[in-house]
Amino acid sequence: MRKNTFAQQRRASGSIHAVFGAAMIFATLVIAFFMIDVNHHIAAIQQLKNATDAAALAGAAELTSNIDQAEPVARECAKLNSADGFSVETSALLGRTVTVKVMPATTQTAGANGNAHARGYVSVTGTIRVTNFLGGLLARPTDDITVTSTAGSVAPLHTLNSGWFPIAISAEVPMPDGKALYQHGVDEEITFKINNTNGSGGGNGNGGGNGNGNGCDDNNGNGGSNNSVAENAAFSTLSNPSPSGSVLHDLADAALGKTVKGGAPTITPVSVGDLITLNNGVVGMKSLADPGDEALLTGNDVSGEPKVFFVPVVSGYPPFNQQRKVIGFIAVHFTDVDDKQGGGNVLILKAKVVNGIADGIAGSVGGSGYGNVDAAMENISAGKMHLIPNP
Repeated sequence: MRKNTFAQQRRASGSIHAVFGAAMIFATLVIAFFMIDVNHHIAAIQQLKNATDAAALAGAAELTSNIDQAEPVARECAKLNSADGFSVETSALLGRTVTVKVMPATTQTAGANGNAHARGYVSVTGTIRVTNFLGGLLARPTDDITVTSTAGSVAPLHTLNSGWFPIAISAEVPMPDGKALYQHGVDEEITFKINNTNGSGGGNGNGGGNGNGNGCDDNNGNGGSNNSVAENAAFSTLSNPSPSGSVLHDLADAALGKTVKGGAPTITPVSVGDLITLNNGVVGMKSLADPGDEALLTGNDVSGEPKVFFVPVVSGYPPFNQQRKVIGFIAVHFTDVDDKQGGGNVLILKAKVVNGIADGIAGSVGGSGYGNVDAAMENISAGKMHLIPNP
C-alpha cells in the first residue's frame, strides 16, 4: 500500500510541476507579447509625433507669407513621413486621419510676454490604428493612437541665424515721414536712407541730435553734412570687426540669391546685444551696383511671394566704421530702390515691415535705454517659428 501511495504522490507532484511549468510558459508568453505591444505602441507614438511636429512646423512657416497654403503644406509634409509602416495621411482603409487647424494671428502686437497663440498657429492632429499581438487574443486586436502638435511664431527674435540682408537700420532716427522705425507698425512702409559721404555718422556720440560728437547734424562732427538728418541706415557685415569690402559684396549677392565666386561667405549668427561694425557707404553702394540687383531685391521668391529679408535694428545714428549694438530684428519686403539722390551718393530703399518668421532663437530684445523703443521692438520684431503648447 505504501508503495502505491508513494507512486501516487510522485505522479501528483509531477502533474503539479507540469501545470506550474505550463503556467510559467504561458505567463512568459503573455509578458513577452505585452512588451511587444508596449514597445510597438511607443515606437508608433514617437513616429507619429515626429510626423505631426514636422507638419505643424511646415504649415506654420506659411502663416506670414501665404496663409492659404498652411493647411495643404502641413498635410503634404505629414504625408512625406511614416508611422507604423505607412504614410501619415487620411485613409479609411487603414483607419488613419489627419486634421489640420490653422489659426491666423489675432493681433500684431503680441510681445514677448503676450499669448504665444496670438501671432497665429497651426495644429496638426494625427490618428493611426495599430495592431496588437496580445490584444488579438483578448478581443482587442487594434488600438487607435492620437497625437497633436502645434507650431507658431513667438516674438521677439533674439538670435538670427540666416536670411539677413547686410544693412542695419536705426530704431530712433526719424524717417522722411517724420516717424522713427519704433513708431511704425507691421504692414507700414519705412525708408532706409544711406549717404556714402557721411563719414562718421550722425549725432551726439551714440545717439543723434545736434551735438559735437562723432557725427553731424550741424556739420560739427567728423565728415557730416546737413543731408544726414534723415540718414537712418548703413551697410554692415553684421560682424565686429568688419572684414573687407569684398565680403560685404559677397554677402549682398548671397542674400539676393546670386552665385558667389568662390562660394558664399560664412553666415555668422547675430544676437541682440552684439556689437556690429557699420561699413563705409561707398563699399555698400557698390554691393548693389550690379545690373538687375534692384529687381532681385524687390522681386518675388521662387513661390511667387514677395521676398522677405531680415534686418538688424541698432540704437542711435548709424555712423560709418563704428560700432552699434543690435537691439532687435525686423522682417521687410523691399519695394523700391533709388540710388540717384545726392549725385549718386545717397541710397534710399523703401520697404514694408512684415511678420517674418526667421531661422533663429526666440528671446528678449531691446537694450536701447529707452522703454518706449524697447517695447515697440517687441511689437514689430521678426518672430521665431517653433513648437508651442497645444491650444
